[in-house]
Amino acid sequence: MRASVPPAQIAPSILARSAFSPRPVEPWGGPGRLLEWQASWPDQPPRQVWIWCPPGFRPGDGLPTLLFHDGQNVFQDSTSFAGSWRAATPLGALAEHRRPAVAVAVANGGRRRIDEYTPFVDPRHGGGGAEVYLDALERSVLSVLANERWVVPGRIRLVGSSLGGLVSLWSHFRRPDLFDGCAALSPSIWFARRAILGWLRRQRLTPGQRIYLDVGTAERGRPRRGMPIHFGSRRYVRSIDRVHTQLEALGFRDEVDLRVVVDPDGTHSERAWARRLPAALDWMLAEGREMPALLSPATALGLSRADERGSDHERLRARSTASRQPA
Repeated sequence: MRASVPPAQIAPSILARSAFSPRPVEPWGGPGRLLEWQASWPDQPPRQVWIWCPPGFRPGDGLPTLLFHDGQNVFQDSTSFAGSWRAATPLGALAEHRRPAVAVAVANGGRRRIDEYTPFVDPRHGGGGAEVYLDALERSVLSVLANERWVVPGRIRLVGSSLGGLVSLWSHFRRPDLFDGCAALSPSIWFARRAILGWLRRQRLTPGQRIYLDVGTAERGRPRRGMPIHFGSRRYVRSIDRVHTQLEALGFRDEVDLRVVVDPDGTHSERAWARRLPAALDWMLAEGREMPALLSPATALGLSRADERGSDHERLRARSTASRQPA
């Protein structure tokens, strides 16, 4: 078992107003408990945070934490701006299969989203404020939760899509003392002329890290007749392939501590990410050889697209339930 980093090693909260006072989300009909909390944020209004707890969770249990960016889209359609991932369903199924985790979803900063989720400056889009964002996230959210024994620094895995995927990948390497894994769904590697690629070459593998990457072949549209893949989508796929190559050069091994999935016809949308989320979470919570992933990449993508949002969730739940039946 990996030794965890004591909570004392996380930066202390400098914001007294960040006192932890979560309240239940009502109504809530999903599995587990969903709480909401207004966390103070430097020089900004309080930031909305949602926390999902598996059944029976108690502070101090030492469970791994999944930290989601774009928190508005994670649990409920009522708070999402582009469709919810309904993450409580696969989280509940994984908890039933003895893979419980606490999920913390932090809302994005609205108009500040591009700046907060990008570690480099793009000549057209600006950005470059991820370092400030990461510091605020640590001091305003993670330090408070660590002090309350809800999270364990060093056992936090990041989850994000698009620019949220980019900042997840970057933060994972930037602070290996805090984060031991990341799931980057359709990460925006293109930002700032792919500056993340050069930055990754200078990083190193920390034992125990775990990474999930995915990309769709229709990220930027569907191909015209006679073309195997849309031009813009091909650039997305090639960027992920380059990240894959660099991670292998750092020492990551396919299907050991690295999983890369290419989703045929997968679009750059909340709907597509919601469909792939169960397999991503499954991989992030499969710790070591004694706990292999429940879903293979082929199983994760061999689904009917008639209901992209629900079918994989139900498959994982069915697999979890079946595993507990007597032979």
